[in-house]
This record gives sequence, C-alpha cells and structure tokens, in this order.
Amino acid sequence: MKISALANFSIILCLCMFFCACFDGDNSIDQSSDVGDHSLIGTWKFMYSKSVYANSTITVDSTEVSSVYIINKKRFTFISSQGAKGDLLYAGYGRYSLNNGGKEFIEHIEYHSTPEAIGRSVKFKSKVEGDIWTHEGYIPIHKNNKSQLEMNDGKDQYQIIEVRRRIK
Repeated sequence: MKISALANFSIILCLCMFFCACFDGDNSIDQSSDVGDHSLIGTWKFMYSKSVYANSTITVDSTEVSSVYIINKKRFTFISSQGAKGDLLYAGYGRYSLNNGGKEFIEHIEYHSTPEAIGRSVKFKSKVEGDIWTHEGYIPIHKNNKSQLEMNDGKDQYQIIEVRRRIK
C-alpha cells in the first residue's frame, strides 16, 4: 500500500504534536533555562527564511514551503514540507533552553529527519514582537552534504534567518 506525501505529512505532524504536548508529563518549566516571559509558547507558522552562504543567499517564503513549529514549556517540534504534494523537507523535536531573558533560543535536537542533526544543540538569536517570531543563527552543514559545502566555500555552517507568525 502506497501512502501519499500528504498522508505522510499528516501522520508525522500528528506524531510531532502528540510528542510535544505529552512528553515530560509534569510540563513544569526547565529551571536551568532563563525562560523570560514564555512568549514563545504556542504554535508558529512559517512566513519566510533567508539562508546566507559564502557564495549565495537563498530566500524562501510560505508559497514554497509550509512549516509548523510548536513550543511548550520544555520542548519543541516542527515539520516542514514543500511543493503541491507536501513533500517532507524536515521534521524534528527535542528540548530547548532560553538564555539572556529569552533572547537566545537553543534547540537540543533529540530527533531529526536528517540523522546527522540528532544530538546537536543549535543556538539562535530570538525575538518575539507581537505575533511575529524571528530567529537567527548558524546551522551546521554535514560533511557529506557536498552541494551545501560547495555553496559555502567549504565552510561547515551557514546563517539562517527565519520569521514565523503565531497561529491563534
């Protein structure tokens, strides 16, 4: 039986939402984290991103990519797809921590559809203004990703800026 990309996307999204909502049942705040005002807690829809490499800049908006990012008091989960068929781009979840009054958001990745990302921690500058969340950071490039390394003159990370809108 062949499962469509949309069905696959729906199943993964449901599992990610369930995981984020239910894991760590006490849902208390991670005391090692400087959680600021909890303004990140909620569901966020992708608006656009800019990836900056040594040799190029790639801008993507919500007409090309669909993505949802869910954050509770301790954990995050996300899923991203592209194209009319909803082909899976990335999905992942893990814990997060905040520093500097919530101005630094750190993902501690426990699962990712790109296996090389599992176990990594990625830091982002984070800013919430009303219902808009902007985060900016550097994403590691795995040594086997030859095309990304070539676009980046062999450097092992690239800058990303993402903007999301809160779903109410």
